[in-house]
Amino acid sequence: MEQPVLLNRVLHHFGYLMNEYGFSVVSQGYDYDKPFGSRIVVLQSKECRVRFARDRGQVDIAAATLSRPEDWFDLAIITAYLMGEDRVQWEYIAPDHSLNPAARMDKQVRRLADILKPYWEQIIALFRQENFEQKIDDLDAFIVRWNTQILKDRRGINPFG
Repeated sequence: MEQPVLLNRVLHHFGYLMNEYGFSVVSQGYDYDKPFGSRIVVLQSKECRVRFARDRGQVDIAAATLSRPEDWFDLAIITAYLMGEDRVQWEYIAPDHSLNPAARMDKQVRRLADILKPYWEQIIALFRQENFEQKIDDLDAFIVRWNTQILKDRRGINPFG
């Protein structure tokens, strides 16, 4: 029963992806490859793929190229990369357990849609095959620095300089 709720919320709040950028739903269901599994919805355009995953109440979003469709990149990190920021400028919110499950999911998906709307042209451009191949080494280095930053934050060391 939860999957139609995730799909409906994605279609409602991210309708602009279909209307403005030509995305459509290419898969939905349950990801059995994960230890606890996740509900997923995958959208695809002629340029890239976007995956919404709901795992234990938390909704997250990632993008992939068409040539490497299972190599997902979290959009919190991607937006920081695109903005040249050394830290993620937004974070996923914890589910609000004072709400019923459908309202919790709606709140998370609506927030993601609002946060990401200004970035889609840049996200789509990055994940175009010809652009992505040129940027992958730089993006991988950024992700390593970003992950290092998470580990070093407690000690006050900044790997970005």
